[in-house]
Amino acid sequence: MYRKMWMLGLIMIGGIIAKAQVAGVKISFAKDTFLIGDYIQMHLSATYKDGDVLLPIYKDSFSGFEIIESNPPFIKESNGLKEKYQDITLIQFNAGQYNFSPAPFIYKNNNKLDTLYSNSFSVFVNTIALDTTDIIKPVKGPIQIPYTWRELMPYLVGVFVFLIILGLALYWYTKRRKKKNPMPKMITKQEAHEIALQQLRQLDAAKKWQAGDVKNYYLDLSEIIRDYIENRFLVLAKESTTQEIISSLTQIDEINQGQIKHLKELLQLADLAKFAKMVPLPDENTKAMKLSFDFVAHTKPKKENSEENNKETN
Repeated sequence: MYRKMWMLGLIMIGGIIAKAQVAGVKISFAKDTFLIGDYIQMHLSATYKDGDVLLPIYKDSFSGFEIIESNPPFIKESNGLKEKYQDITLIQFNAGQYNFSPAPFIYKNNNKLDTLYSNSFSVFVNTIALDTTDIIKPVKGPIQIPYTWRELMPYLVGVFVFLIILGLALYWYTKRRKKKNPMPKMITKQEAHEIALQQLRQLDAAKKWQAGDVKNYYLDLSEIIRDYIENRFLVLAKESTTQEIISSLTQIDEINQGQIKHLKELLQLADLAKFAKMVPLPDENTKAMKLSFDFVAHTKPKKENSEENNKETN
């Protein structure tokens, strides 16, 4: 029995010594009444001499209050005592009176722990008082605030710089395109038949169909005649079918029906060789070249025809 009393006395003496080392722990608020949605400042403090005091740790919430910000604890010394502080910002959206029990603070000294409790405290959270006697007024629209030159200046400078860059880019692109794709030389009607006749002679001298390259022979032959029709009669022959070409040339007075008939025969034979994989007979290949020469020779400009006739007469 004496032993138990002795042990109890030691514990009481240790507690008295521990409390003697700690002047006090406290939790307080900036004020005790707030409106819903207000930021509530909670202040934790501990004053002690030796060892250390561990403040209560709150992560996301505190007794139903949401924690907005939790500053780290800081310590300052004054008159031989240490003072540890921590500020926590809370918020509450439900009105009412909130009563808080004493919070535990852990006192640590020489590997010994002791629990100290703060004061109990209360906080009132009120709603905004409404005047029910006042007339309900309509909601005001947004106020139009005119822009100042200082606010508009960055946008104006940005637009100006963008237009300069766009103009330089267009200039560079146009100049580069002109270099890359120079304007093609315009071919006059007078020159069209000369170019066609020269190309026909070159194709005839190449002897493609004699070497078995019948398809490319008719490809080149058809292209020469279509180029000639475009340059001589301004008919879009390259992008047209044989029937479309014949229909367009039928409306031109300079070409008679015999020439159109021979041209149709030539183009249809070329289509069969190009697309139907037909292999014309050697006589047909020779006839196709003759029809090409005849068509160009008989449809060249009249001025050229009259000059050649005068030369023959002289």
